Formats: sequence, C-alpha cells, structure tokens
Amino acid sequence: MPFAYTPLYLYFLGLARFISGGAGPAYEFLLKLPLIIADTAAGWIIITQIFKQTKDSRMALAAGAFYLFNPLIIYNVSLYGRFDQLCSFFAVAGFALYSSASLSPLMFALAFSTKTYTLFFMPYFLVKDFRRFASSLAWFTLVLVLLSLPFIIAYRNPSFMFKCMLFHTGYRPLGLSWQTVLYRFMPVAATIKISKAFLMAYLVTLLVFPKKDFLSYTAFSLTVFC
Repeated sequence: MPFAYTPLYLYFLGLARFISGGAGPAYEFLLKLPLIIADTAAGWIIITQIFKQTKDSRMALAAGAFYLFNPLIIYNVSLYGRFDQLCSFFAVAGFALYSSASLSPLMFALAFSTKTYTLFFMPYFLVKDFRRFASSLAWFTLVLVLLSLPFIIAYRNPSFMFKCMLFHTGYRPLGLSWQTVLYRFMPVAATIKISKAFLMAYLVTLLVFPKKDFLSYTAFSLTVFC
C-alpha cells in the first residue's frame, strides 16, 4: 500500500527512521512527538484566538479543552496512529495569521501538504477574496512541488504522486467514517451511491456558503464532510 497522502509527513517519518533505525520504542516516540507538539500548539492557538475575540477566559479554556480532550482526537493519534493533528496545527495557524497575506496561505499550504482537506477553504477565497485565492493557490503549488520534488526525481515518474494521492478513491469508506454505519442497513453499492450524492451536494453547498464569515464557513464545511 503506498503512502496515499501529500508528502510532508514523509519527512517526519524519514527523520524518525534515520535517528532510531526504524523500530522499537524510540521510533514510536519520535513518530508521536511532533504530533503531540502540534496538537498542544493547536490547542494553545485555539485558546488565544478565542480569548482574543471574546475576552472571555472561560470560553477560551473551554474551547481549548474541547479540542485537546476530545476522545476522537486522542484516539485518532494515540491509538489509530493518524497524523491529522499536524494538518490541524497548520490550518489553525493559518486562521490565526489570516490578516497576513503571505503567512496565512503558507500555513494552509503546509496543511495541504500534510492532508488534502485544506482544499475546502479554497471556495471561500474564490468567492470572497480572489486575491487571497490566487495567493493561496500559488503557495499550495509551490510548497507541494518543492516537497514532492525529491520523490519525483527518485521515481522518475511524476504521475506516481497522483496515483498515491488518489489511491483511496478506489476504496469504499472504512475506519472512522460515519458512512460505515450504513453498511448495517443496506448493500455496499447503495452506500457508495449515497456517499457520492453527499459529496456532490457538499461541493455545491461550498460555493454557496462562502457568503458567511470564514470561521462559520470552515466549521460548516469540515463538519458536513466528516
């Protein structure tokens, strides 16, 4: 099975393997350490940003606690072994730096280079702020190309990167997807059709919802998609 994601986390995997030899407790510690740091940093950014907007320390701490002590988030990294928290950190940093026309798109680009769902922010920029959309698209492309270049050179076949990133499109929803619940009530083929219908409705809605503010748009898009 290929590494079916954009390439940033591969560098963390390679560094951990280089330092520890690729096995044992040291390897596992080095894999989890950047995720724990990213998770903690994301929680801190959430607390500071909520406090900045509301001046309510209790609400800010509650928001941070809701993220940091969310059972699904803890399970996702500690037991399931995913690295969504790294993407979350860069995305949250992009929100915090939203007033910066260069740093914010860079953070979103790094998030996209970890996992692709940061693309969900792009329709908002396209509809509300085309200059930010163009800047974000440029950063997305630049960062992804630079991070992918060593692997493209090594494999001498750029198309393999797209095959890796599109690898999961040939599989039915598994793991933590809510769609797995439907398997108990209907055939898999029917579930896949429902999933595609949801996806189409989601994409159409994304082009309508940017009339709202950016945080409302983001919360809506990620909630509906998940």
